[in-house]
Amino acid sequence: MNKYFFIKLTFSLVLFLCVNAYSQSPSDSIITGKKYKIILFDDREVIGTVTRQDSLMVYVKAQDGFYQLKKEDIFRVSRELTPSKFKVMFWAGAGISFFGNDYYSGYGGNKTGLALQLGAMYPINVTKGIRLDFGYSRWKDDHVAYNQPLYYPNYSYYGEQTVQTYFIKADFVFGTFDPAESFKLYGFVGAGGHFRNESEYSYTYYSTYDSTYYTSYYPESNYSNFMLSLGGGAGYNFTKNLGAYTELQYNSAGYFFFFGGGFFLAKAGVTYTLF
Repeated sequence: MNKYFFIKLTFSLVLFLCVNAYSQSPSDSIITGKKYKIILFDDREVIGTVTRQDSLMVYVKAQDGFYQLKKEDIFRVSRELTPSKFKVMFWAGAGISFFGNDYYSGYGGNKTGLALQLGAMYPINVTKGIRLDFGYSRWKDDHVAYNQPLYYPNYSYYGEQTVQTYFIKADFVFGTFDPAESFKLYGFVGAGGHFRNESEYSYTYYSTYDSTYYTSYYPESNYSNFMLSLGGGAGYNFTKNLGAYTELQYNSAGYFFFFGGGFFLAKAGVTYTLF
């Protein structure tokens, strides 16, 4: 008799707790005067201070105005006030570029230079987005002499040349971009337009016929073509708005993509997130 009574009592208590938990609304935890992030069933999000409430409505003063929210429309309430989704994330960075002879046909010389980046990423959700990316690189190619026999002067050599590259592209970015999380890790693939400017340079050669050096000058050249890009990076948010990132990127312009050519960019910089 006592055993069955205890079983019934336990079952009734568990049932009561389950029904009570199920029937409790998220709005029941709201305290007037406190600040909350309120998420509605239609995925809208309101962050602000609850000024008053009644049996049907919750009144919230947010940064962009006043809201009257039906309690039955509230899906979740949180004291974590960072928005779940941002409007745009801006990127600004600098670093170095690595070029090879498969990308540029110069002879020897310096193949590293300055790299700059500006970008703006628009989210699809907290794991994906589209980034508009602008890049600039500049380096000097101080061609070395070639065909230089021992005990004789250089047969020929090129003068210094400045090479600049510009590109604008769209990247599909995938990774961790939840504003509530400080650390982010991401990858991307992209495509766009690539432009290269090569300054005027000189070519000097030694004539054994009359033991004289002769110099010719080659005019400035400009090229443009299609570019493919892939890469990845990591970042850290110091505040909900300001963060830092580091990124490695491979770009291949025109036919270089199909023959293994291209250039690398290694950059670091800051991000600013606008909500």
